[in-house]
Amino acid sequence: MKPVTTNFGIGISVLPPRTSEEDAKKAIKIAFNHSESIIVEEFAEGNEYRFLVIGEETVAVCNRIPANVTGDGIHTIQDLVSFKNEDPRRGVGHVTPLKKFS
Repeated sequence: MKPVTTNFGIGISVLPPRTSEEDAKKAIKIAFNHSESIIVEEFAEGNEYRFLVIGEETVAVCNRIPANVTGDGIHTIQDLVSFKNEDPRRGVGHVTPLKKFS
């Protein structure tokens, strides 16, 4: 469930298949706090892609991969996160192609 007019996951709720009426109402309230209209859609598990379409032409496709680290048996998870965040492509906001994560 998500607001029509927000970006970056603001106001979105992902509900399990057997959600209580109370939890559904909370999700609706959250979504309406950010927009006058909301969308209710089925969650499809799997790879996530973003398409940029201009007119009737797809001009770019981005495969969105969640932040992740792989343990090496030596470093802490925080160390591994710090190592990944040293990548110059990672930054804060939307200036860089990748975001820093914690």
